[in-house]
Amino acid sequence: MEGTLFREITAQAGPDLLKPIVGRGLAIGDYDNDGRLDVLVVDAEGAPLLLHNETPAVGNWVQCRLQGTRSNRDGLGALVWVKTEEGKRYLRLCQTDGSYMSASDKRVHCGVGTAKVVDIEVYWPSGQIDVHKQIPTNRIVSLIEGKIRGEGRLS
Repeated sequence: MEGTLFREITAQAGPDLLKPIVGRGLAIGDYDNDGRLDVLVVDAEGAPLLLHNETPAVGNWVQCRLQGTRSNRDGLGALVWVKTEEGKRYLRLCQTDGSYMSASDKRVHCGVGTAKVVDIEVYWPSGQIDVHKQIPTNRIVSLIEGKIRGEGRLS
């Protein structure tokens, strides 16, 4: 079955992927806040390489910027459930780890398909559970532990 599962498309992705580097770290985050995750590769022998995601948008998304009050300030370790109107549920963990000597974006990113609004439940490390209803998609929302604002009115 050689060649039937994968295709080599590195050359089509641009010259940066053809250059050999000594990669020692990788961080994931939304560099330009457009809802598409970008990648930063640390080259031990040179400048970091930003792989800016410029693919066409294929669905809606939401990003949660967590702020703990009883839990740690960054909300690290919090579990975030994102629920769509269609009943789909997505579970995410607030974390920055993942690669050698690198820290990824602490914001919790979730692709939600065609959903226009979502409900978000945050299970904080302190044991606090916050439920945010009817949050519009395609935006970054700030969620502060213990503070629930009116429906769809989170900053």
